[in-house]
Amino acid sequence: MLKTCPVAGIFELFDLSLIPVPLLHGSMEVFGYRIGPLAYLTDCNAIPEASHKLLEGIEFLVIDGLRIKAHPTHFNITQAVAMARKIGARKTWLTHLSHEIDHQRHEQELPPGIALAYDGLQIEIQLTDCRRTN
Repeated sequence: MLKTCPVAGIFELFDLSLIPVPLLHGSMEVFGYRIGPLAYLTDCNAIPEASHKLLEGIEFLVIDGLRIKAHPTHFNITQAVAMARKIGARKTWLTHLSHEIDHQRHEQELPPGIALAYDGLQIEIQLTDCRRTN
């Protein structure tokens, strides 16, 4: 049986604290999540100013970068790169890529520290600071 659980702030999952980060998918509010030094922000085209505070100090960012052309509900590659620079993570991966992205060609056009995500990508992070303390 499927049980819905409304997101109403920080919650625990597998002994980890997850911080919901409000985003926009067109005009609809959606959530990305921060887990310690990692933020996962997909299926979005805007990050409200108030959400930037929740992203301060992240080291790793996974962010929506659907395609080259503009889209009404997703960041395109140029917008995703600009947002990644604004957030300032040490390493960023663009995800939610469409079939229009030529992985080999487009990845060469990205600035240092930003790469295209791919099936099977694994990101290793230290989670010692995001475990429950109780």
